[in-house]
Amino acid sequence: VAEQNRLVKTFSVFRGQEPSAETFRTVGNAIAEQCIGQRLAGVICFDIVFSEFLDVIGEKLGNSGIPLLVANGIPQKTPVCHGVYSDMKQGGELLFDYLYNQLHHERFALVGHYNWVINTRQILQAFLDKASATGIPQDHILLRVSDGVPNYHDLEEELLDFKPTAVWTNSDFSALSIITSLTNRGYKVPDKFSVI
Repeated sequence: VAEQNRLVKTFSVFRGQEPSAETFRTVGNAIAEQCIGQRLAGVICFDIVFSEFLDVIGEKLGNSGIPLLVANGIPQKTPVCHGVYSDMKQGGELLFDYLYNQLHHERFALVGHYNWVINTRQILQAFLDKASATGIPQDHILLRVSDGVPNYHDLEEELLDFKPTAVWTNSDFSALSIITSLTNRGYKVPDKFSVI
């Protein structure tokens, strides 16, 4: 990006571990230092609700004159950041409309974990309600969402047996793990499977 004040940074920080409060503080501090060092005009965090993280990054950025915006499905106000509420119910409905009406998928796998993506239940419920109202049979939807990070090797076998045309997951890490597992087995993504 040509102008430094338009620089957008994406940080992906919690990979396959159950983060502690100290981890949140450490990561928040490191991200804040990078943002300050690059003289960013502002920072947007999506779906982060952990106060240990927000307090550290918000205070450090605020002291440097860099605004922090948090966008998620929980109305939230803290003294260190601005909040934007996202309607996850509508998001789940739009996800179904896109996959079914625009891409013409009829077999769906919904995969992920609840741990860090707090809006997953809202998205999934809206998706399932819309699918039911549209007449999609329940046996055309594979739902595999757990409290922990899924075992992608076992999930890969189940996906291949189920044969969905669209796989939705609630995190980039999950999507990349699924894509890697499928491509390692010789399947083409997105030709054979659409992974969203």
